[in-house]
Order: sequence, then C-alpha cells, then structure tokens
Amino acid sequence: MNIVLVQVKISLDEISPLPKEFPNLLFLHLSENSCRNLGKEHWERVEVLFGGHLTRNELKMATNLKWIHAPNDDLSNLCLDEIEQRGTVLLTYSENPNAKETAEFVSACLFSFAKQLFRWKDATKFPGLLWDAKWINSMWNLKGKTMLQIGLSTTGLAIAAMGKSLGMKVVGVHSKKSFHPSCKKTLTFKELHSVLPAADVVSLALPKQQQFHRFFGKNELQLMKDDSILIVVESNRAVDEEALYEAGQKKLRGIVIDAYRETPISAHSPLFTLPSLIVTPDVARLPSDKKSPLFLEFKHNLRHYLQGSFMDMRTLFNPATIAEISRQSLI
Repeated sequence: MNIVLVQVKISLDEISPLPKEFPNLLFLHLSENSCRNLGKEHWERVEVLFGGHLTRNELKMATNLKWIHAPNDDLSNLCLDEIEQRGTVLLTYSENPNAKETAEFVSACLFSFAKQLFRWKDATKFPGLLWDAKWINSMWNLKGKTMLQIGLSTTGLAIAAMGKSLGMKVVGVHSKKSFHPSCKKTLTFKELHSVLPAADVVSLALPKQQQFHRFFGKNELQLMKDDSILIVVESNRAVDEEALYEAGQKKLRGIVIDAYRETPISAHSPLFTLPSLIVTPDVARLPSDKKSPLFLEFKHNLRHYLQGSFMDMRTLFNPATIAEISRQSLI
C-alpha cells in the first residue's frame, strides 16, 4: 500500500475519514522534523507528499513519488530543480486564504502615507510650528494615482481590486499577460522597467521562491518616481535591502515591508534608520479567523489525481509534467 505523507498540521477530525474514502492509500501524519528520520523503506512507498519540505536526498529515496501538494506558494524548501529534472512529479499548492486581509493592510498603508499621518505625528512635537508644516501641501488624493501591482496571485489580485475601488489606475505585472478586471492593463515581468517611472505606488506580492530573490533591486528602485510609495508583502526577499536603503533616504515617500517570519530583517539592518520605513512581522494576513481551505483543496486535488484527471487539479505549478506522465504511461 502506497503512502500519502502528510507534513501539514491538520486536525484529527480532518484526517480520520481519509482512509475510508481512500482505502488504497496509507496516510502517514508526521511533522517536518519527524520526516527527517524516515527510513528509505518508507520513502520508497511515498506516492503523495502533502507538505512544503523535501530535500534532494529525500527525493532520491522517494522513487515512487508522483505528486506534491504544498500548503502555500512558498516552494523554496522543495528541491524544485531536481523535481523538474525527474519530470514526472506533479506539483500543486494552496493559495493565500487571507488575501482580503492583506489587501486591507495595504490599503491602510496607502492612506497613512498619502495623508502623511506619520509626518503629522512628528510635527506635534513642535506645536508652535504645526500650522506652517511643509507637509500641508504634500497631501495626496489616491483617486487618479497610478498603482503598479507586481505579482497577480490571489493576494495580488485582491490588492489590485482594492486599488481600483479607490479610483486608482492599476497596472498589473505578472509572468505572462492576461486579463484581470481590476487592472487597466497587464504586462510581463520583462516590461516592468517601462512602467516603473509612471507609478505613484508600487506593490510587490511575489511568491517566496528563489527565482524572485532580489527581484526588485537597484535598477528598479532608481526607475521609481520620486515621492512614490513602495509596499512589500508576502516575501521581503524580493527586494535588495542595500539598494532599498539608498533609495529610502530621500527618494521614496514611504516604504512598508511585511517581513516573512522565516526571513526576518536583521535587527542591525540600516533600514531601521529610515524615517519613512515601516517594518511589520508578517501581520498583513491577520486576523486569520476563518477556516483555511487548505485541507479541502488537498482533498479536491487528491480525488482528481486518483482519477487521472490532472488538468482539473487546482493551482498546478508544472502542467508540462502531465505530458511526460501521459507519454510514459503509453510505454
């Protein structure tokens, strides 16, 4: 009997009915740390991995692995290059169930910088100069401003919809051009430099994947409009910290980084000396008070996987793998 290895924390009520619905599979629920002690004889029987951690050595032992469902779009702890080389392992993931909360967080950041709320807080230290403060003439009306939304995942689309609702002109940037009702137009990553100089607000919501490490660097920051706003959620690794420090000293109106818990900004980083910077500890998605659809998405995909209807699996990361699976099944 082949194994479904479950690394994700799920309740007993969720996992208990699985053997009845899927009697030909053995569900093994282990923590990520416990998986490290899993022997070769068990890895050889693993057909499905429900989790986000897989090393090269584990993949090498998992000779029967056919499908991985990651709990989120952070695939950096999966040996993606080796998975791609094997060519027969399907990879799906669950999208952010708290995209609306993240969009609300971005909205709060926009209003705070547009209306100079943090500057006014500083101005109150000198009451006699309050009425002559230079920020009186620098207030923004967000309506009509151009917002560049880089990354159109579930979170990115929610942020784009929020921007449109405020009357902003939203331009989406993603891996490929597509239609999104909240975006005035969408461009590819290769076209990013052509639109950066026109953006009043740049919002990054990129996956936590190695390919986006320092995606937004010195060249991109130099192309940003003076007095513009930069907001980074989901992955602070997408921005080059050294280049951001240089740009943040004079160029940018405001910077918000919702730092990912597993890659915090160093306490000694010079970024913390920037008066226009706000760093938050992975709170954009909060409060998370609703039941996550993670387990339901996994069950949906598991049913289609067992039926062989791979194209009906949600959030398929590597659809090209289906062709290789089909080819090998004919051999």
